[in-house]
Amino acid sequence: MIPVQILSAKVTMEDGGCMEASVQELSVFGMEIFMPKENMSPVVKVELHFFLEDSMEYERFCTTNLSVEMEQEKFYNRYRIYVEDDRYEQLVKRFTKNYTEFVQSKLNLTDEQHAKKWCDYPPKEKVTYAIPKAPDYGLALEDPEAVQRYLENGVTKNINPLTKLYLGNSFCIHLQPDQTTVIKVVEKAKRDGLEVIFVLSVTAECFYEQQMELLQWLNDHYDGMEVLVNDLGIFYEATKKFSHLKIRKGILLYKKSKDPRKGCLRDGQSEPIFDETKKEIYYPYYQMNTATFCTLYAGVRDGKRSKNHRVKRCTNLCLSYQFHYGKDLPIVGRYNGIFGISTCDKSDKTVVING
Repeated sequence: MIPVQILSAKVTMEDGGCMEASVQELSVFGMEIFMPKENMSPVVKVELHFFLEDSMEYERFCTTNLSVEMEQEKFYNRYRIYVEDDRYEQLVKRFTKNYTEFVQSKLNLTDEQHAKKWCDYPPKEKVTYAIPKAPDYGLALEDPEAVQRYLENGVTKNINPLTKLYLGNSFCIHLQPDQTTVIKVVEKAKRDGLEVIFVLSVTAECFYEQQMELLQWLNDHYDGMEVLVNDLGIFYEATKKFSHLKIRKGILLYKKSKDPRKGCLRDGQSEPIFDETKKEIYYPYYQMNTATFCTLYAGVRDGKRSKNHRVKRCTNLCLSYQFHYGKDLPIVGRYNGIFGISTCDKSDKTVVING
């Protein structure tokens, strides 16, 4: 299977339905894709997006000039789609050349040489990364239980010097606080002399309007509040619409900004939409992977992590359950992500912020 980050496909059926699909095999003559077993309608249109390293851009190709063969397997339908188009053939050759060079580089070079070739990293000058002598410390209120503990008990005295509260969850919209909770936390934080920074989660399209309404409310009631946004579309729109908020990229967008493909993510003025701003270091957990769907919800409810679907009304099972991967792997599965556990010797088990 070809990674969807560098080659994505959307197919249109004869009955009018559309579906994203992963390309299993690719050639200048066509491609092979897998579709769900229940889908029996013929494919009439294919739209492809190739990421081409030589131009650092995505190229879109769309065609209805197809011939399709379908085979029914036990768990899925296999579609072989044949395309006769000169531009398609050229795009496949460019894509294959780029991808082959990348794989050969990964196999034959050291990690440092590979990173230097494809990402221009590390830089020529030697860089030492370290936490400053006097970092700011913040407490992450990333779920309802953490918020309730803070509202009832405040902050323990051994967290010093605590200056910020990070309210919200970067990864799951269902753990995001409502307006009433925001008001309570902000009022208590003012009495405690703490700054509240709101954290907005990565967002599916069906929750886009809900998130924009929340940002509008924050913009109207909390002038100057700092907001960490983890969704690229919302980040782009929020920086234009909400002048009373300090919009910054959150942990997921900061990670994305280090992607070598970021050169193709630009606004209408051909300037990168990412800026170099403050950075957060989360302790003791650090993010490794975030999924579109909640594997924990599927695992608890259905007994299988693979039975994923969009959850619109969540019962917050992640407050009671998490995946463990054995003693040899210092990682856990929390809600829709996998997180590493830092094994550094820290006397303070709080969240380190703005390191």
